[in-house]
Amino acid sequence: MFFFLLLGWHREVQSSEKTLESTKLDSYSILICISCITFLSQNCDFVMYAFVVNDHLASCLSVPEIQSQFRQMEIFLLNIQLPLAEKGPSFLNVLEVDDPKLCVLLHLMTPMEPIEPVLESPLARPLTQQKTAASDLLTEVGSAKTAMEGMLLSNMEKNAQFPFISYYVINKSQTDPVDFFRNLQAASLRKFDPRNLRYTAAHTLDLFNEVATIARPPLDPSSKRPHSTTTGYIISIYKVFEGDDGEKFEKNWLYWTGARMLYRYLPKSAGLRRITLHKSISSGDKIYLLLCECSNFLENLSAAALLLPALRARLCGYTGLYRTTASF
Repeated sequence: MFFFLLLGWHREVQSSEKTLESTKLDSYSILICISCITFLSQNCDFVMYAFVVNDHLASCLSVPEIQSQFRQMEIFLLNIQLPLAEKGPSFLNVLEVDDPKLCVLLHLMTPMEPIEPVLESPLARPLTQQKTAASDLLTEVGSAKTAMEGMLLSNMEKNAQFPFISYYVINKSQTDPVDFFRNLQAASLRKFDPRNLRYTAAHTLDLFNEVATIARPPLDPSSKRPHSTTTGYIISIYKVFEGDDGEKFEKNWLYWTGARMLYRYLPKSAGLRRITLHKSISSGDKIYLLLCECSNFLENLSAAALLLPALRARLCGYTGLYRTTASF
């Protein structure tokens, strides 16, 4: 079976004795979680995310800090396979659900550049042309019904490094992700053929797994499409060399991805819905993509965008603001 970890923390209490008692109980919950991870590593083949749970609870944040920071988000959701824990006096809640068996394919596009700059018309609009081609490709994939869902995300800033990102959700029980990747790659080469468009751009396609998610209930792990027309995204992209994506590096993902900063300081008016960390599964260098979804982002764009300078000041990765242009 497939399980989600739901961490529910105590509400604030008045007396110091109750606060101390709550802290002890939550510490006990952490010990139970670590025990589950030990059992997992010894008895299960799939231990991909064990270190995230262990280090996040035991090392990254102290118990009082976790209480204060996750009180607003209500839950911490982590995709992981676990044996069903026995019921007991713990605040580690295990929600049993069916394994969604999902995989995500991301298509990153750089701005199109003319093959012959001297002959380019001053009236040319390469960004509009690229958007049209990307939308047509998304429509083709939706018509083929090889992907469960798909979104075309367009950057809201000028001179963006990745003006468009296509996001596809694949059901591995119905479609082979490798076949989908190859077919989409071939379709992209045809759709963005420089001989027809007279423009060229760099295209990065890769398959990803969702390795960690912070989310608000209600939970629907199979659906990624926006729930409102005002939904927007803060997306950060990181690339590391092969072999550098070890436990020592990934245990601090909340910090170097900016996820901790987002769920602590993003204004409530933005309507934070979920923060998901994706990791590429292909061999070679690894790509991490952090997707922060806000249901009221477009209505509170100025307030939400205040975090961008702080995220970019770390001089780590790429961060941009996106909204949905097309979907199926």
